[in-house]
Amino acid sequence: LPGVGAYPQAMEHLRATGLQEALFRRVIDDRRPILGICLGMQLLAESSEENGYCDGLGWLSGQVRPIPVPSGVPLPHVGWNSVDWRWDNASLSAALPDGAHFYFDHSFALLNTDADILATTDYGGEVVVAVAQDNVMGMQFHPEKSQNNGLKLLRGFLNLAAEYERC
Repeated sequence: LPGVGAYPQAMEHLRATGLQEALFRRVIDDRRPILGICLGMQLLAESSEENGYCDGLGWLSGQVRPIPVPSGVPLPHVGWNSVDWRWDNASLSAALPDGAHFYFDHSFALLNTDADILATTDYGGEVVVAVAQDNVMGMQFHPEKSQNNGLKLLRGFLNLAAEYERC
């Protein structure tokens, strides 16, 4: 589930086009893996405070709120940053070294989550940038813009999705 833009408008589009129902059937009913990227990850959460309160898909626990940065740290967070992997999964992140760099472009982050935290980055403090909850996974960074590390991660997700298919 890719995404660029504003949370409320993206959720409205998912509802208006029937994509929310179609996604629910595939991800929740059929238990197919999904990978949310950037705004796509945020849409998987319970809610967001971007441009006011907005309900999300609710598949990941937690709320999307502005990144809590100290004074002097610019928002949005744009550019390359290192990612520290907390979760060792042979399919998803094994090919990635700790500290691998990925490309970011965001002002909001998933906070107060009970999901498994896969990875964090330091941007004026620790920011959760990758999570998983059952078959629902999200990455705050853009793997599609992150060169070789992004390709490795996407390949890992495809391997993980193939494992789900075999089960």
